[in-house]
Amino acid sequence: MRFLELLEQVESVSVAARRLGVNRNTAYGWARRAGVWSVRVPGATGGRPPHPGRPEYDRLRADGVSRRRAAEQVGVHPRTAKDWDRGVRRSSNSRTYPDGRRVDYNTGVTTIVKPGSSSAAMSALDKTLHPRFLSLAEREQIADLRREG
Repeated sequence: MRFLELLEQVESVSVAARRLGVNRNTAYGWARRAGVWSVRVPGATGGRPPHPGRPEYDRLRADGVSRRRAAEQVGVHPRTAKDWDRGVRRSSNSRTYPDGRRVDYNTGVTTIVKPGSSSAAMSALDKTLHPRFLSLAEREQIADLRREG
């Protein structure tokens, strides 16, 4: 079974890597290049779980409640509510905006992040770079053969 197919089933890079006998860091690299991120599943480690009040906040906002009042009812900071409304993703000390800007508050550097389509990223994984390098399919085949002995 191919890594990316298993990843779709189990929704965890670590679990998929463990089942296939592949190095976890290699598996995370494959997933990143494919534009796939591990989804938090019960019992899996890593990743921050979503805020439990986010669905309620979205419902309140859809019902016409003001941002400030909805944030108070859910128990989040008004700045967090503003980020949620604008589609801003926060990661440790940086924010990634929907237009592709990523602001790192530690360094003060703003970079542009290109959101790649997953189909383009998938084809990039299967592409042969040079005859001396193994493709993803060849690596998976070797891993399968090693597991079979």
